[in-house]
Amino acid sequence: MRNRLVREALAAVVLAALTVGGWSALLGWDEKKHLDANGTLSGPYEEWQVICLGAILIVAVAAVARLGHWPATLVVPVALTVCFSIAGITDPNGDGLWPVGAGFLFVVSFPATFLLAAWVAGLFRRRS
Repeated sequence: MRNRLVREALAAVVLAALTVGGWSALLGWDEKKHLDANGTLSGPYEEWQVICLGAILIVAVAAVARLGHWPATLVVPVALTVCFSIAGITDPNGDGLWPVGAGFLFVVSFPATFLLAAWVAGLFRRRS
């Protein structure tokens, strides 16, 4: 039982580090808003950045769930929300709405992560 808890904790630490590292590499450096051709201000993130981070996290969550450590995957939405919150708090040009974004991020990413991990774990448990 102790070995199982150690492996679960290690999986959670690796996923948290991957989430924070992915956030930092793909989103953490981009703080500029973009003016679209129609005059709309958007950003700071572009689509490719969010898609790449999402793909990395989906693969990581699925891999860890496949190894049987699906409860550890629930650290991903927490780490993602913390990264987003820190970026919002430290943004000197922020509009103060980061708590709303952080809430939406967590409310969407937590069930999505849970469902993906549970599905992958169940899929491979039936085959074993």
